[in-house]
Amino acid sequence: MYNAYIGQLLYEHIRMRRVGRVLERQLDIAARCEEPDFILLIRALDYLRGLPARLHHSREDRLFERLRTVDTNLARELEMLRAQHQEIYQLEDTLQELAVAAAKGGQAAYPRLLEAGRDYLRIRKSHSQLEERSVFPVAARKLTPEDWQLLECPRLDDHGGSIDAEMHGRVLSLYRRLMEQPKAA
Repeated sequence: MYNAYIGQLLYEHIRMRRVGRVLERQLDIAARCEEPDFILLIRALDYLRGLPARLHHSREDRLFERLRTVDTNLARELEMLRAQHQEIYQLEDTLQELAVAAAKGGQAAYPRLLEAGRDYLRIRKSHSQLEERSVFPVAARKLTPEDWQLLECPRLDDHGGSIDAEMHGRVLSLYRRLMEQPKAA
């Protein structure tokens, strides 16, 4: 059965994977000791740091919280996924710093950028796969219509879980620019 809440999360995963491929291609260029498009690389990171941090992960965390109340067997897995959200944010910060350093410092800075970038992409991929294969199907089966309705309601303490129209426009514009790049999708 289709669930709009999970459908939105899956849609955002698809978009993040597409932007991740833009990032991966730029890392592949650096791995060949060629100069990547640092502006494109940094824009991809801006997108990945913006949407997930401000909306997507907040919605997932709320889902995890609700799911934990109906299936305590998932508590350890859900806590690991929440912790990975924080790890992903830290990796994105580090990766952003390394990209700026590599843009200024040249090829000598590429190895650290490549290592951090590959690590980041690996963690993000395994994180999304675990959510999609394990958590989302359980949530779709076990949560009630009332649970989904509660998840859709904005929370007073959840300032990071929504974006205004201006931010939404910037995120959408950035995504479109990234996808317009040759071989972006």
